[in-house]
Amino acid sequence: MSLIRKARLADVALPEFALPNEVPEIPVDLYAARLERLRERMDVRRYAPGSTVELRSGMAFQVDIIPATGTPFFTTNVEDGLALADPSLREAFATAFPGAWARIQARRAFMRDGLGIDLHPDVLPFSNIPAYLSQFLLRPDRAMTLAG
Repeated sequence: MSLIRKARLADVALPEFALPNEVPEIPVDLYAARLERLRERMDVRRYAPGSTVELRSGMAFQVDIIPATGTPFFTTNVEDGLALADPSLREAFATAFPGAWARIQARRAFMRDGLGIDLHPDVLPFSNIPAYLSQFLLRPDRAMTLAG
């Protein structure tokens, strides 16, 4: 049984998730190239209904939230990075990268409390604007939410 909830537009304060204290261990230009290769691999391995690809701990994804307007008009969308991590990977990640882990936990809390999206513990959001869909350029404090 699936629970369908309707989204609504509401005042949603996007928290400051802070910047990392650590300097990336790889040069920024190399990071950009690795990110591009990761996106290419994800694009080739699309997960679609009926797919036999097993989702496993350690996999990274780009998740797109694209509202359907039902009209010929376009709207904004969200592109978020996330990863799957089982309990042992979450523990290792939290130990190795406590600052990043704290930001992930803050994002999860914001998604649950501010947006009404309760993630499975295995889902780690990496974006500093996690699932934040603001419909109006001049009102970024108004966003789509399932909360309330």
